[in-house]
Amino acid sequence: MPELAVPVATPLAGGLEPAIVRVRGEDGSAVGAGFLVAGRTVLTCAHVVQRAGRARVEFPLLPGSSTLDAEITALLPALADGTGDIAVLTLAEDPPPAARPARMAVEDELWGHPCRLFGFSGGREDGVWAAGILRGRQAIGWVQLESSGTTGYTVEPGFSGAPVWDDELAAVVGMAVAAEVDGDLRAAYMIPTALLTRAWTSLSDITRPPCPYRGLAAFREQDAAVFFGREDRTAQLVQEIGRRSFVAVVGPSGTGKSSLVFSGLLPVVHQRPDWVTATMRAARASSGVAALAAALLPLLEPDQTETERLAALARLTGVLRDGHLRDVVDRILTRAGARRLLLIVDQFEEVFGSADAAEITGIVLSGLGEGGVTAVITLRADFLGQALQLPALAEALGESVTAVGEMDRHRLRQVIEEPLPACMAYEPGLVDRILDDVGDEAGRLPLLEFALTLLWERQENGRLTHAAYHELGGVKGALARYAEQVYQEQVEPADREPFRRLLTQLVRPGESGEPVRRVARRAELGERRWQLGQRLAATRLVTAGRDALGSETLELVHEALIDGWSRLRQWADEDHAFRAWQEDVRKDVLEWQKLDRDVGTLLRGMPLAEAVRWLGERDDDIGDAERRYIVASKVYQGRSVRRLRAIVAALTVLGLVAAGLGVIALEQGRDKARQANKSQARYLVGQAEEISGSADTRKDLGLLLAAAAYRFFPNDETTGNLTFAASRYRFVSHLLPVEASAGAIVFSPSDPHLLAVSGANRIELWDVERRTLVHAVPVVGYAYGGSAMDFAPAGDVVAFAETGQRETRVKLWRHATGDLVLLPTGKKLTESVSELRFSPDGRRLVACTENGYLSWSVDRLAKGVTIPRPAAEQGCQFAWNSDSATITVADGTDLVTWDVSTGQRQNLVKVSLPADELRMFGLDRKETITGLAGTRDGRVAAVQSRGGMVWWDLERRAPRPGFSPERSVGELPVFSADNRWAFFESGAVVRLSDRARVRTVPTDSSSSGKTVALSGDGSTVAFVQDGPVQIVHLGDFDPVPVPESQPSLGLWADGRHVTLLERPVATTVTLDPPRSEVSTRIEISRDPADPQDMALSDGAGMIAGVDPAHQVRLWNTETRPTTSRAFPGPWRRLRTVMSDHAGTSLVAIEESRAYVVNTATGAIVPVPFGDGFFPAELALGPGGRYLFAGDADSHRSVLWDTSSGTATAVPLPYSAGNPVFSPDGRWLGLTTGNDVVVRDLTTGTEFRRFHSIGVAAFDRQGARIALEMQTTDQRGVAIEVRDLGSGHLIHKIYRLNSSPVMFTADGARVIVADGGVLADHLLGAEVALRRVCELVGRDLTRDEWQTYASGFPYRRICP
Repeated sequence: MPELAVPVATPLAGGLEPAIVRVRGEDGSAVGAGFLVAGRTVLTCAHVVQRAGRARVEFPLLPGSSTLDAEITALLPALADGTGDIAVLTLAEDPPPAARPARMAVEDELWGHPCRLFGFSGGREDGVWAAGILRGRQAIGWVQLESSGTTGYTVEPGFSGAPVWDDELAAVVGMAVAAEVDGDLRAAYMIPTALLTRAWTSLSDITRPPCPYRGLAAFREQDAAVFFGREDRTAQLVQEIGRRSFVAVVGPSGTGKSSLVFSGLLPVVHQRPDWVTATMRAARASSGVAALAAALLPLLEPDQTETERLAALARLTGVLRDGHLRDVVDRILTRAGARRLLLIVDQFEEVFGSADAAEITGIVLSGLGEGGVTAVITLRADFLGQALQLPALAEALGESVTAVGEMDRHRLRQVIEEPLPACMAYEPGLVDRILDDVGDEAGRLPLLEFALTLLWERQENGRLTHAAYHELGGVKGALARYAEQVYQEQVEPADREPFRRLLTQLVRPGESGEPVRRVARRAELGERRWQLGQRLAATRLVTAGRDALGSETLELVHEALIDGWSRLRQWADEDHAFRAWQEDVRKDVLEWQKLDRDVGTLLRGMPLAEAVRWLGERDDDIGDAERRYIVASKVYQGRSVRRLRAIVAALTVLGLVAAGLGVIALEQGRDKARQANKSQARYLVGQAEEISGSADTRKDLGLLLAAAAYRFFPNDETTGNLTFAASRYRFVSHLLPVEASAGAIVFSPSDPHLLAVSGANRIELWDVERRTLVHAVPVVGYAYGGSAMDFAPAGDVVAFAETGQRETRVKLWRHATGDLVLLPTGKKLTESVSELRFSPDGRRLVACTENGYLSWSVDRLAKGVTIPRPAAEQGCQFAWNSDSATITVADGTDLVTWDVSTGQRQNLVKVSLPADELRMFGLDRKETITGLAGTRDGRVAAVQSRGGMVWWDLERRAPRPGFSPERSVGELPVFSADNRWAFFESGAVVRLSDRARVRTVPTDSSSSGKTVALSGDGSTVAFVQDGPVQIVHLGDFDPVPVPESQPSLGLWADGRHVTLLERPVATTVTLDPPRSEVSTRIEISRDPADPQDMALSDGAGMIAGVDPAHQVRLWNTETRPTTSRAFPGPWRRLRTVMSDHAGTSLVAIEESRAYVVNTATGAIVPVPFGDGFFPAELALGPGGRYLFAGDADSHRSVLWDTSSGTATAVPLPYSAGNPVFSPDGRWLGLTTGNDVVVRDLTTGTEFRRFHSIGVAAFDRQGARIALEMQTTDQRGVAIEVRDLGSGHLIHKIYRLNSSPVMFTADGARVIVADGGVLADHLLGAEVALRRVCELVGRDLTRDEWQTYASGFPYRRICP
């Protein structure tokens, strides 16, 4: 048996036609089909060969094909049990040059896949195409297939041996073997590829798993296993359909809206037994209502045949138009034993192309909620404005938009890597190269999927290669190159004009003027163009299907083809005027037919004259229905003047009526505009959140979209989104508008404003003060790692490494002149470079690679020695020494000095940790070095181990006393070029002369992968975190550092001072935003037996506690020096002591009772809790009037009133915790379940309820409340500031943990101890808007506006 070679893939090798074979018998007649599988090897049925006698084959669909003799290589005759019937032929000579082996795939689940075959039934020597639907397997393993419609050819004898092409998998999945045609029975059978390979094992060498990528097609439910990158949006959609009955999935074209619904949401819903689903597309039927009827009919009448359903379709359409959707849905749910119907309206923008757009929208919306329907629609963002023109839809959209934006780099990596089978792999660096090519362009997802599909077809031995990727033209060129090759190689010159007219019929002008795809029916295209379209379906440029009435249809596979293939876009632009007119006429025709050819719908005047002109010029492109409509209009053209006068009179009356309704129309117009703005704002919020919650580098765009949403419609959602986004950059001076994700960043040693940024395929130099790009140099090569870059000490040269497909290059860039110098590496450098550092004098350069340290003489541009990497070294751990001739390298527990001129090892020093630190961490005296970073002058290094960090004197080769202020494991600083400052990733700025922590810049330590750079003079920090380059001018901020243990906060009555209590130390801070300073630090004496018995008033510098003599004492930190007063009482063993807001009263608590003490008079009111009540939640109201006590075990909450001198219990109707009194004494905030309840103490009733996890604080005026909220990413806790009177959101603040919060005296700011500092936030959306504009330094461009706010007039966002 011959060995089969895997066919060399070409862009068209996946097509079916070049592989189809006609098998002729001895008499010259066609007896069956076959297909080329490799080289000269052809596969067919055994019974075809036996009928033929001496087999002779031809390639009938290839020009100039001659008859070739074939020898039977293997024959497995049909057996009694139905198996076998396989023959392998070997051609006597090579097939025609244009012949291509069929691509074969093994797939177990084929049910419902559309397929096509080419056979020679009924003496049709030229062959015919048949379309079908694949079904399940028989007992013998054959797969059944059925005709897909009532028209066209069916599979009959003469198709035996034909390859069965699966349109979804774009591969041959079997071979036709038998057919049954008996009356209405139209079924056939194929031998699946799995059985073919089992019977003839050599086939397994050329079969492969189905392609896990979808080309330009949307992912479907059966693709859920290979659908990645939208897990968060899937979870969001699942939640949305659980809480609302209408959800609009809105996003730009090419963002995967349909894939999200079908491959993300639908598999989850189908696991719920009480839900049923239906899917519709308006373009798949003559009207939107008919499409809905076609979607519901299989659920309503599941036992009907296809013919019966077609007959019932018109009746159900009428029922729906009569307003009986709820009745239909009730019957569906009853039959299915379900509770809910999920109706998916895919590509809802197609509704606007139908004549019944308002009608179908109203019908769908009528079934929502109690009607049993949950509707999910997918809608292109540029059609959102048109959707808002339908009042009912605009109202539904207002609260129901789920935005789907472009995927960030991390999600795109998932899309590329995760679907790949374990047996296959990408060549190293190829994924990064693809990601760099994808960039940030809109609509990039379908182009990526298409390129990955073609790349899959070019795999070599299970590897996807750089060479194949280069050949197909990369992500941006793959689609255009493929489409153009199809046009040049598969479309004969005589067919090119019909081909052009076919494709322009599959495109229509959109409302914005941009062309969009449409579904065309066979009757509209004519037979020649229809057959041409059938052939194109195998190329995946168009897809074939059927509409609700069974009519055959064609459409472009994706709209990305329009913009991605310049030839098609040019054709669409040239035909724009005709196609716009034709689409309008088609709507008129549908209305004419719907109204039983009412003459009132015919064309008149200029529209009729225009129609007659187009009929004369483009008769071949005008369908029969349109032609009849135009002719009928011409016949009816002559009408009397009298009739015309009657019409004018009627219009006059209508005008008077309309004038009387003017006020109502004006109000309706305002409501409509308001609803449009609200829906647009919700969409913008979704897009902003998508960018903010991902690794997308366009954080500046996300901030501007949040600002734009607020401008469109200032409500709680837009206010929260804007203020929350701005608060995340509280201690950032501005963002640097780099276009792509930054790999490495480094400041120039000579210019504190000059920052080098490595991005996608180029190095950029930015002036961080002016936010301007100064210079840029492209990185030559297939991909760029971006982690190795350094400035020479003089700042005139940048060294960087670029990683290509086969080698890594190290270059010097003199940015002032643009000169580039390639440094020699001797033999080709194939490993990547992870670190590059200049010597202190700038005359040498060292690169750290996987195999060693490479050195160069920069003066002579000559390669030096290579120093081997220590076996025990963890990563690249080295530092230059001050002599500029040697480097220090970490080797296990040792530091080794190497001469870079000679490559000689000079000495070895053991690194030991001080004894006190060893005891602290419980470690051995010698620890493995995990990090090493040195100053630019080569004098000092930071040496990191598992136990902490040592400051190391590189000249003395000995440790300097002291540890880093952080004592953090795994954290190394970056140094300023003047060797005076060190900056740690956690935000600490340290002065190297005395290792004093002089400043803290808060950074989100929960984010990983931060890249940090410190300017040469130590004045500016740049860091990359979750996307953009953030610039912090240290002079802009000087917040007070606070302990990570979350100290208590107490704002003094003067509003200018704060006391921080970290038991037993109290710190007084003078507020002067944005800079604050520590005034005093006081250690408060307390009872050493109970370290938790000290509490700070949140509205004063008063601290209540127990002193060493076991007396209740109140310390006043507002005095100089601190004073205190003791309060004797009847208590014996106190459990807790706390004060009220201002320290005017305190409460001492024992096990079974409490004592409220007036600090002015010393009067005491006992509060008996009673047996079985053990309060875990306590709070004392202002002046000591109220004491709240909550017992979690008994689920009881009691409010004690002490105003009468005795304690009176007021039971509360719920179990509550986290009690907080307002400073004015009117409000009590309590947390119960997932809500915060605010009680009005003046009336004793519940005033308002918020969805929140806890109360943080009230302002002094009792007008505002701060609530704790869990962030959606679960990484932090947000603070929502709301107006108590209206409940409206004022501000939302991001913070990293549940740290203390308080209002300033005027309520205009909130102070938070978070991120290691005391941060104050000025409240208000307008404040946040100005802050966003300062951060970004620009406004939305018109292109960005067109992408995200299409349909609305452009306006500036920033004031």
